[in-house]
Order: sequence, then structure tokens, then C-alpha cells
Amino acid sequence: MRLLHRLVSMSLLCLVLSMGLSTLACSNVPIDSWKTNMEDYGRNYCDSGDNYYDGARVYYQIADYTGHEEWTRCAENAVKAYRDGYLKPNRFAAAGWMIFPSGLLMHYQRTGDPSSKEALVGMATNAAFARHEADPYLVRIDGSREVAYNIESKLLAEAVGYNDRGEVQRLVGLAMGHYDQWFISHTAEYVRPFMAALTAEALILWYEKTQDPKVLPLLKTGADWMWDHMWVSGIDAFKYTDRKMPHGGEDPTPDLNLLVVPLYGWLYKMTGDDKYREQGDKIFASGVLGGYLNDPKHFNQNYRWSFDYVKWHGLQRKP
Repeated sequence: MRLLHRLVSMSLLCLVLSMGLSTLACSNVPIDSWKTNMEDYGRNYCDSGDNYYDGARVYYQIADYTGHEEWTRCAENAVKAYRDGYLKPNRFAAAGWMIFPSGLLMHYQRTGDPSSKEALVGMATNAAFARHEADPYLVRIDGSREVAYNIESKLLAEAVGYNDRGEVQRLVGLAMGHYDQWFISHTAEYVRPFMAALTAEALILWYEKTQDPKVLPLLKTGADWMWDHMWVSGIDAFKYTDRKMPHGGEDPTPDLNLLVVPLYGWLYKMTGDDKYREQGDKIFASGVLGGYLNDPKHFNQNYRWSFDYVKWHGLQRKP
């Protein structure tokens, strides 16, 4: 009921605006609510040490966005819990869904702590599926998250001297194959927008490193297909899955919007096509107003990547 009330309220606001009672436009995004939620919920979880979806990255981004160093302590809590409490005891063999290099790199760049450098290189080398494995699981879309996370882990570890570009290129080929299965050949068993977005994040990082010309058209194809086939107007969210599956159905999930929206922000930045800004604004607004933030995992999920949408859209504001 809370989500329905907030979405109906947003629709009524747009109706009022469209009647000319304000100079604002319905495409305006609730950046102030995004920032307020970030600070209010962020303080609640500062001492949790939860690093699912990379809590250290989230808190360093908050510190950079707000200009307030108080958030650095929260990031360091997450670094210590993840690096010292999880990675080191497991000899850096992170599970495929627990590969989070960004916060570690941010910590190393800010502090020079050799333990974070060691963790970056160790994870890039020893995490699940990080080595030269011809595993059919990685070819299938079920392994897309593991492929994406390993691409990011290896590319970000290059900043501290690691180099395994041959393996990265193999993984990038697998990630592009996942986009083909989802959006071109349509041979995938199912499509989930947030999984496609995690792959997009890794491919965008690859593009930033290499300017690979295959990335932009591939991500455009995926974003266009998801908008045309999975966007649920009125609820303003993507379906969780494009079909009914034993592990998740077609219910719209605004809670995942902020994981998906940066893809549309990047396409707007790269192409200048206003349709990606307009689509992104709808995705962002519903994600902010309808997102679930009542535990650290979901908080990190919503703020892992949404800072980049704010940047690529040009929404960055002074605190």
C-alpha cells in the first residue's frame, strides 16, 4: 500500500504539472528525495559492515557526493568487514555473487593501505570463475553476474598493477554473448533487467578502458528491448522476469530500478538521444519513490550505481 500511495501521488503531481500550474516538467526527477534517503538510511546502516552490492563503494560515493568526510568511517567499516572478515579468511576466493572490488580500490587510493591492494589482486586472481575455466555455466545467462563481476574485478585491479587482459577479453566475449542471447538471438531461457544492467555496468567499464565499438550498439539494443517488452507503465517499473519462472515471475519491481537506470543515463550521455533521458527519468523517479530501503542489502543495491545516473544525466547538485 505504501508503494501504491507514493506512485499514485507522483502521478497526481504530474497531472497537476501538465495542467500548467507549474513551470516544472513531469520528467523532473526527485533528486532531493534520493539524497535525503541516502543520508537518512545511510546513517542507520553505517555500523552494519554489510558489503553486499559493495557497501564500501556506496559510502565512499556518499562522501564524495556530499563532501562530508563523516561517511568515510562507514566505508571503512564495510572495507574491514569485507576484506578482513570475508576475503582474507577465504584466501580471496570470493563467491561469484560476492565480488566487490570498487570499494577496495577506493580505500587503497585514499589510504595507500597495502591490505586493500593485496585483496584486489587476490580477488582478481582467486575469486570464483576468475581463472581460465571453460565452464559452460558462464556461457549461459545464469552465469552472467559472475562474468560481469569478474570483468570488473580484473579491470579495476589493473590500477594496482594486476594484468590479465587475455582473460578479461574472454570474459567480455561471454558477456557480449549474454546480450546476444537476451536481446538478439533471443535464445535465453529468460530475461531479467537487473541482471542485464549488471552486465552493462561491466561492459561500460570495458568501454572506458578500450573504446570497444561493439559496446554501444549492443547496450542500445538491450535497453530498447527491455523498454519495449518489459516496462510496465503506471507502476513505472520493469518486470522482474519476462516470463513466469520457478524462481521469479513477471511482477514489476521498482525496487530494482536504480540498478537499471544508469544504463539509460550512459546511453543518453553517449548518444544525446532525449528518449534515454526521458526513459531514465521515469525509471529513476519510481525507483526513488517506490524503492525498499529497510535493510543494508537493499540500501546498497539502490545506491551502488545510481550515482552514475545522476552524473551522466547532469543532475549533480552541490550539497
